[in-house]
Amino acid sequence: IKRKKKNMKEYRVPDMKCEHCVKTLQEAFRKENINIETHIRRKKIYVPESVDESKVADIARKAGYTLKAIN
Repeated sequence: IKRKKKNMKEYRVPDMKCEHCVKTLQEAFRKENINIETHIRRKKIYVPESVDESKVADIARKAGYTLKAIN
């Protein structure tokens, strides 16, 4: 069952494999005052819709991860 999180944009992070990856990504976004949700098994992060897509990609890239927009 696919559920869209309200007011959140979903991104796939193929190289997010463990809790360390999750913490690294959460910290990178937290430094920019952005709270994200993660789903490690699905390799997804959920970012508030108000955050520009290029900024999301830039933060993830600087943290060492690639991402793909889903919606």
